[in-house]
Amino acid sequence: MSSSRTDAARKMQNIGIEDIGENKSTSHEHEVVFIVEDKVFEETIRQFMKSMFNLDNILVHSAELSSEKGRENTLLSLIRLTLSKEQNANIICLVDANDSAKKQRESIIKILSDFKYKLYANVHGNAVLAENDMHNKVGIWIMPNNKDVGSFADFYFTLARIEPEVRQYINDTIDGLKKKNIIKHKKSLVGTVKYFTYLAWQKNPLRSNDDMFSKKKFLTTAQLYTDFASWIQQIL
Repeated sequence: MSSSRTDAARKMQNIGIEDIGENKSTSHEHEVVFIVEDKVFEETIRQFMKSMFNLDNILVHSAELSSEKGRENTLLSLIRLTLSKEQNANIICLVDANDSAKKQRESIIKILSDFKYKLYANVHGNAVLAENDMHNKVGIWIMPNNKDVGSFADFYFTLARIEPEVRQYINDTIDGLKKKNIIKHKKSLVGTVKYFTYLAWQKNPLRSNDDMFSKKKFLTTAQLYTDFASWIQQIL
């Protein structure tokens, strides 16, 4: 193992992130690497990208987020480390807005600036798209829609092919419980509660999350989807 490789591995251990491995050659000019916050969504992303964009065997790196307090620093450290290591890759970061999409955006743009990436203007869905002098691209989509508080789960719940009456029942029930303070989650997690409530009603709840998009159970005509798809295509 080279000294630079050893240093990189040591840095990953220091921030609690597994070694993301050597770059793998592909038939593309630029390899595509995905960054997500939570390991639980790694397989979901693989299924989604294969089903919707015909992308197979993609690399997905996730930050191991053991606590809410360490969430932001761990994610940003992973982004910095990936930018340092992946010298011939286009990088797609799918991150949660949590309590502030604006704060997430500003933090990540600062990192891109440090690595000499230049921002594109007028990007689909108000997402972030940047490119460096080597023509490597980085895209940042802040879940669910680059402006509202929330997460991956809000994105999935919005676009899942759910019967209208079922969706309305879930919304009314969870929102009602939230108003009564029976559900004590903060606002940014309410969409997560709704999404996993829907999954819990499926035939096989334990597999439903991974199978969600492999069966194309997705509203591909929705504006959120078309913005996301157009943004992805700019990076691939």
